Amino acid sequence: MPRLLPARRWHRSATVFFTLCAFALASMEGVAVAGAVRLQPRTLHAEGAQTVVPWYVVELIPGVADTADYQFQVQLRRSADFPHRTESRTIDLGSHPWEERRAIDSDGVRYIELAEPQTGLLVSVACLRDPCAEDRRDALAQEVASHARTTGPP
Repeated sequence: MPRLLPARRWHRSATVFFTLCAFALASMEGVAVAGAVRLQPRTLHAEGAQTVVPWYVVELIPGVADTADYQFQVQLRRSADFPHRTESRTIDLGSHPWEERRAIDSDGVRYIELAEPQTGLLVSVACLRDPCAEDRRDALAQEVASHARTTGPP
């Protein structure tokens, strides 16, 4: 390789220094990108209520969110007059009893409702695809309900 300038005794040191700087800058950029895409839970707000949802659940309008793959729809709401349902079973989530009810609406959409009678909180998770992954739907509903809380009057 032809040399344009004569070799100096500091050329080797400068080459090593600039190479190490390039690796340092590349690693700092990698850390910045990793920090930017860190997956964190989100907050779903509704009138008089809020809950924490997983990172892949995106709020569409207040109280309504979809999963990123459009497989499930999550609804959160609060009602002052909460009807007690006899066909439901009781489960404990977040140290509160919740009533669980599974149903199919008139369009054939399968959903699960979790309701807390004391506060009037209602979490509903519906399957938007057929066949429905009911175990994932139920786990999502329980996770969302366990973090639900009231924020004021309904």
